[in-house]
Amino acid sequence: MKYIIRTLLLACCCMQAQAQAPWKPDTELEKQLQQSNHVHRIMKANPAHAGLTRWEKKEVLKSRVLPLAEDFGALRHTGPGTIHVDRKVTVSGKGSVRLDTPASLGKKNPTNRNYATPEIIRPLDREDLREYNRFSVWVYVDAPGVYLTFAGFTLYNEEEKIMPTPGRFEGQHFETVYPNKWQHIIWEIPDLYRDCVTGFSVNIMLAGAPAGASEHMSLYIDDMRIEKVEAENSRGFDLRKDAMAYCHSGYKPGARKQALVQHVPERTFSLHDAATGQTVYQGKASPLNQDKKQDKGFLVLDFSSFNTPGQYFLSIGDVQSKPFPIGNDAYLSTAWHTLNFFFSERCGFDQPGIHQECHQDVFAYHPDGRSMSIAGG
Repeated sequence: MKYIIRTLLLACCCMQAQAQAPWKPDTELEKQLQQSNHVHRIMKANPAHAGLTRWEKKEVLKSRVLPLAEDFGALRHTGPGTIHVDRKVTVSGKGSVRLDTPASLGKKNPTNRNYATPEIIRPLDREDLREYNRFSVWVYVDAPGVYLTFAGFTLYNEEEKIMPTPGRFEGQHFETVYPNKWQHIIWEIPDLYRDCVTGFSVNIMLAGAPAGASEHMSLYIDDMRIEKVEAENSRGFDLRKDAMAYCHSGYKPGARKQALVQHVPERTFSLHDAATGQTVYQGKASPLNQDKKQDKGFLVLDFSSFNTPGQYFLSIGDVQSKPFPIGNDAYLSTAWHTLNFFFSERCGFDQPGIHQECHQDVFAYHPDGRSMSIAGG
């Protein structure tokens, strides 16, 4: 870990030394660096760039409620704890289903990752749900003293194709859940088998209670639905509608500079100054593959001949990229965000609001009997 961080810091210094002018981050990164005191604290993420923000804005073409509190007797519960209907903590107004469970048990499961994963299952009668492609549910965790925990979501399908796939994670979805607030979980499932669905479930990982935290926790689930939306591609290399594939880190002068779009009728593309919107370069898009049998509608936008340092964005028809840099310091923003990631992920270190000290029980053992903690941090 220390070697990786030293390497990234060296890369930052080298890129600054090579820059044609003193490097100045874009406005958003500059704010993140100032707020974090140059990654002495965690950078604050911009939710505008999050996939969840985009998914929340999608038009729901069809929706079906999977009753929880209203059909409590049909629910199944596995693992430790007990389940109840709670009429006070609810987003639907119809009541939520609450799971009360200890945060740990006497012994961890065979993987040594956690103690158990108690689960609430909403059974279905072998239904064909291929007309739906998204699962939606709201969850709330009450776990005093805990920064975060992990919730899992499972699609159960039978017949010829089993979900979740035995021995694999396909058919399951996991998300970080932060206590004391309702959190909307959206899981697009266009490529999962769902021709004979026997249920959907929500579970929570019992990872133990950190020092000073409560030994008990509660999980609330409410407003479970299956929906139909314009789903995003989860397999292969096809782009989602109105998307552009480009190097978000930017491009160096003299390097190849290309971007991809798909199923766009226009052929003329433009490069714009990010500050003024002024067009600084125009070019013709060309097919990625000349073989029509293999053509999937990809077009290459090549602007390799443009080398003036600055911040720019691309456009073709109605498709537009976000701003990116051209210059010798093109990758410096990525280096800072990578450092931030490693800083956030350090084990054995308390990151306020992110995660508490963890993996304190992980050791490396030498044949001569010596041991060393490898919690990290």
